[in-house]
Amino acid sequence: MYEHFPKNFEELAEFVKEGEYKVIMPKGTAYMKDTLNSLKESHVFIAETVVRNDWFVTMEDYNNPYIPSKTAVLGSRLAFYFKYGKAPLSTKYISEDTLKFAKNSMMVNKRFCCKKQIDCIIKKINKFGLFKRIINHEIHRSGIRDSKTDSHSECKQRGLSLDDT
Repeated sequence: MYEHFPKNFEELAEFVKEGEYKVIMPKGTAYMKDTLNSLKESHVFIAETVVRNDWFVTMEDYNNPYIPSKTAVLGSRLAFYFKYGKAPLSTKYISEDTLKFAKNSMMVNKRFCCKKQIDCIIKKINKFGLFKRIINHEIHRSGIRDSKTDSHSECKQRGLSLDDT
């Protein structure tokens, strides 16, 4: 039988109140301040509980693929997709609920000659869904690579190739 688990922040707050779940976050996380100042009661409760119980973890622990049962991990959905895969192939449940939205961006030197052209190209890539397709393809590829990699074998280093693009 499947274990019942929280699927959004409201449910997670209830599970935490009842002592059924704990929530871990990386130490020094950038979104803690926003979470504490959120207009949603469930977000504030979760953040205050993490602070009160010192449920912060180091980045090394945060990046550990083993997550104890009855533990929710707050972080970037995109990073979790790369780490655990997307449904229905995901090895963990990744909620679609959003705490904070952050845009991806690219920085270039202000004296770069082709900034307007790059901006135009990036807007078109986003407008036509190409960025999302590339991300989904790479998430799928990373899952295949991980499933083929033996955790006890050494990773071989290799140079970049055209297949990496």
